[in-house]
Amino acid sequence: MLTARLYAGMTPLTAVDIADAILGAVTRPAHVNIDEIIIEPRNQARVGKAFRPP
Repeated sequence: MLTARLYAGMTPLTAVDIADAILGAVTRPAHVNIDEIIIEPRNQARVGKAFRPP
């Protein structure tokens, strides 16, 4: 499967990762304002280019 080969040796972002970030944002105290959250995988530099540690 192409996806299995694409992510071999990598830990891609999952729905749980995104949900955890959202939960963290919505459970901040009322005086905390979160304007933006940027979530990026650590292994993927851009589409089609991945960092694979030795």
